[in-house]
Amino acid sequence: MTATAKMIPSTNIVVDELPVHDVPEVRCIAIIWARHASQQNVNHRILDDLRETNGVQRAVFSREKPDLLVVDYDPRHVRIAAILDAVNRPGVSAMVVGC
Repeated sequence: MTATAKMIPSTNIVVDELPVHDVPEVRCIAIIWARHASQQNVNHRILDDLRETNGVQRAVFSREKPDLLVVDYDPRHVRIAAILDAVNRPGVSAMVVGC
């Protein structure tokens, strides 16, 4: 799957977007701060895990702020705790900083 550059509306944040699923009727957006040492490989593994999480519609890391992860999800199918479980792994410190 190929990443595409996209700007988040009403911000100056440009992200590499890897689409996960189609956009649902009900959607929430979580902004997650995920700090880790080796950026690229960990980011791809996190996005792969999120892609497999039922209810996650889209997940993108910011190009300018690579520790910021924006996740679109359907709260009817997934809770924010499950999304954090998909992001958290050894060497990664993650927390929700906005919804």
